[in-house]
Amino acid sequence: MHYTTDGLVIREVNVGENDKLLTLLTPDRGKMSVMAKGTRSVKSKMLGATQLYTYGNYEIYEKNDYNWLKSGSIIEGFFGLRNDIETLSLAAYIADLAAELTGEETPESEMLRMTLNAFYALANGKKSRDMVKAVYELRSASISGFMPELSGCRYCHRADAERMYLDVMNGRVICSECMMKRSASVKVTAEEAEHRSILLPINASVLAAVRYAVNAPMQRMLAFELKGDEEMTMFSKLAEEYLLNHLERGFSSLEFYKSLLSLGE
Repeated sequence: MHYTTDGLVIREVNVGENDKLLTLLTPDRGKMSVMAKGTRSVKSKMLGATQLYTYGNYEIYEKNDYNWLKSGSIIEGFFGLRNDIETLSLAAYIADLAAELTGEETPESEMLRMTLNAFYALANGKKSRDMVKAVYELRSASISGFMPELSGCRYCHRADAERMYLDVMNGRVICSECMMKRSASVKVTAEEAEHRSILLPINASVLAAVRYAVNAPMQRMLAFELKGDEEMTMFSKLAEEYLLNHLERGFSSLEFYKSLLSLGE
């Protein structure tokens, strides 16, 4: 069977001397593995279309239970991702998240659109790396079924307070007043104590940013600003810890990205 699909190359593995095994993120078939014969050769007409982080149109045929690439053309190369090693390494982390959170033979148009939006923002320097990373993490959690309940305090239902806390494991916010009342009146179990070790402070501005990040139209997901470095740090920490704790795993690409940032400090 032959078919054509748009897709984003989110992984590549070299095979033999000139071949590649690609992982494409596609809108209708989700994540799929495709063997690309001869595409590592400088003479290959599909050399550009099979590069990592390229969004293209691909003609694929099935044979012996494998997908084989027949032809490909570039829609968007995202060449700006390669302008510096930090941006490129963040793209690798985002691609790893996309691979982790998508399935095979299932529609993944929303994750694809979000990943394309993130790559576009990084490649064109439209937003800071911290902003793109945090919004992608929060939006990924939301799309994958881990969306936090952000409408108000878990206990008093107050929508806004100067200081709240995000209960990471339960996906709820708690205002500082209810936090103090419960700390004073409730005997904490061992399980609750473990959960309370992942209570992250969040002020009104950052809470508004989190609400926007998970609810805004996809094309507008990065269309907001935070006031300064302190709020950006709070927003970034919250997004990363929330997603990784719900996935219950880390990523070597994230650790590499962080190591590069620490070298620049």
